Amino acid sequence: MSWRSIVIQSLPLFLVTLALSVFAGAFIERSLASISKYPILILVLPAFIGGCGNISNVFAARLTSAFYFEGAQFVKERKAILAKAAPILLSAGVFFFVLALIALGAESVLGFSLPPLAPFVGSVLVSGLATITLGIIVSILVAWRSFKRRLDPDNFEAPILSTFSDLVGVMVFLNVSRVLLGG
Repeated sequence: MSWRSIVIQSLPLFLVTLALSVFAGAFIERSLASISKYPILILVLPAFIGGCGNISNVFAARLTSAFYFEGAQFVKERKAILAKAAPILLSAGVFFFVLALIALGAESVLGFSLPPLAPFVGSVLVSGLATITLGIIVSILVAWRSFKRRLDPDNFEAPILSTFSDLVGVMVFLNVSRVLLGG
């Protein structure tokens, strides 16, 4: 694929994802009052959305590789997709659990007040798994649509999933945290 076709396919998408990322920042700004009760939420947020984007993009890479090597028929085989998604969800569960524990340790060392253990770990874990599950669904739809339109999914998957993880991850994490932590 030529550099020109990559730019033509990618530039409009980059502009849309840029605008959506600004909305994620606006959501954080609107949530500052409820976040102030537990500063640990701000500590966790960059690693949380980064992890969501990275984990979702690992699934997308495996999915598009399967498309290339196994053909578009691959998407119609649910068992094959689930076989690709299951280890991603397991890895995500470990990632978000460890993230919560590291954040609690850091907050303890820094001397900040700690949130209740179970609700905090639960909010990180539930939010992370929910965001990754939605990311998997978006990845499947983007890959399938790209192949159907004879476009290279590699030009679309990463920007869409990264932006999706930023926007949806922030919204899910802060709302679940507010409910579970009572903010």
